[in-house]
Amino acid sequence: MQEFSSLGLSQPTLDAIEELGFETPTSIQAGAIPKLLNSESDFIGLAQTGTGKTAAFGLPLMELVDAELPYAQGLVLAPTRELCLQISNQLESFGKYRKKTRLLAVYGGTDIGRQIRQLKKGVHILVATPGRLRDLLERKAADISRIRYLVLDEADEMLNMGFRAEIDEILENAPSERTTWLFSATMSRDVRRISKNYMYEPEELVIGTVNASNKDIEHQYTIVRATEKYDILKNFIDGEEDIYGIIFCRTRRDTEKLAKMLEKDGYPAGAIHGDLNQSQRDRVMDLFRRKRVTLLVATDVAARGIDVNDITHVYHFNIPEDLNFYTHRSGRTGRAGKRGVSLILAHHREKGMIPQLERRLDIRFKHQPPPSAEVLLQRKLVKHIQGILDAPEFNILDKVLPPIQEALKEMSKEDLIYQIAASFAEKNPRYTVEHKSQPIEAGNYQRKSRDGRDSRDRGGRGGRDRRRSNNDYARLFINLGTMDLPQKGDFLGYICRSCNISGDFVGRIDMSEKYSFFDIHKTCADQVIDALDGGDYKGRPLRVNQDRPTNDRKGRRGQGGGRRR
Repeated sequence: MQEFSSLGLSQPTLDAIEELGFETPTSIQAGAIPKLLNSESDFIGLAQTGTGKTAAFGLPLMELVDAELPYAQGLVLAPTRELCLQISNQLESFGKYRKKTRLLAVYGGTDIGRQIRQLKKGVHILVATPGRLRDLLERKAADISRIRYLVLDEADEMLNMGFRAEIDEILENAPSERTTWLFSATMSRDVRRISKNYMYEPEELVIGTVNASNKDIEHQYTIVRATEKYDILKNFIDGEEDIYGIIFCRTRRDTEKLAKMLEKDGYPAGAIHGDLNQSQRDRVMDLFRRKRVTLLVATDVAARGIDVNDITHVYHFNIPEDLNFYTHRSGRTGRAGKRGVSLILAHHREKGMIPQLERRLDIRFKHQPPPSAEVLLQRKLVKHIQGILDAPEFNILDKVLPPIQEALKEMSKEDLIYQIAASFAEKNPRYTVEHKSQPIEAGNYQRKSRDGRDSRDRGGRGGRDRRRSNNDYARLFINLGTMDLPQKGDFLGYICRSCNISGDFVGRIDMSEKYSFFDIHKTCADQVIDALDGGDYKGRPLRVNQDRPTNDRKGRRGQGGGRRR
């Protein structure tokens, strides 16, 4: 079995690794570390979420940076502040015996003035989100002109979150003689574009199957009615002995609502979403890491970078709009060789998305019916009876029990147990309700064309790009324009980050100075309106509503909103 000592790391680094409890390198670490230490070539590392990519680039980076030089030599770009902090903390742990190496994490949601003051003191490695780094570069507060090593971590996620313009700008302004390392869980078209435009003949290491999910995860689905989804979720939670899980929702509003409902029903739940400030987020994550909160309800964007061990279950209360997000969601469980469960609660109308995920990610879903009422009632009764057995002694009971004992003397033990159970069932009726879920059968989701072929596989003139069909899109108005977001790329990035959606769901954008119209795929139009309408942009209230359908405006230039240009 390979050890870290065989990878070419120095003794101070090996001592730090040993103190952290690392025993043997993961596949991505064993493959990447020697290459990064001994080669100046650009590098692409593809591996599933949770396989140790941070150490794969972090250990070589700490070795290669020269602490005697008084400027930044390493830059790590990550999609979220959570991941920035996580990477920075891990790098500090790796460099425990390299006291002179200075690191700094910079990200949005915190005082930029404080970060500027810290930058003036000098750093050797900068860990940053693309948006905050661009702000710092525009203020000339950060200097990346002498960067030797540039790392793109979770590159696919940064692009999914709308950071394409920021990444392009940063890469274009970084020194051309740098070495670039790109790490990602999936290899999308946009990630490949970055490698072609900004990397020179990169070495590529693929661990597992590209765009595939972790093999230690059991993928499950259940089909539910919308009105039953919350109760069925609770039944799945109640059906487990020791659950430590994450529940994903699409919008901030749904996340907050679901967490409050769970808390009200006695579940130790907390929510993280984009409306929380950093201190609120840190508090929730601290409770989750200490298992004071065992159910974390999260949006896709807010959950980026969460690296918590021993997560047993991931629940998809909503299927992600961008199916590629499923890999990142499910990758929160099944880590470090442990098994995990990823369960989708799908509405009947979403049946077709299950086979889409199977084909795209090369995984297989198992139909998982909700726990039966019999199983749930029995499990809850056992806990109820155990609570009775564990009740403390009270001296006063000696005086009040005789008449009760007299009333019960004709009742057998079996009858008494039955009545206790019946009383519990009466007070907890949901454990007596049976919920059904029908598995997806072959043919339920496949439409056949006239020639008998599966319509999913039709190409050429017979196929039609959904994005080109106006019938698939809703036209939305928003009171943001070029005076707020000068470029369409800025506008797209703002919409994607604020609404937790992929840019693939945004169509035509028409911007005026004070307002804009944009096409959004109908499957997430309500999500966008919920996320933005009634919010604010830099203190100004936002107004978002739906314009008349795009194809209804044909030939109506100048009438109402949404003029064609």
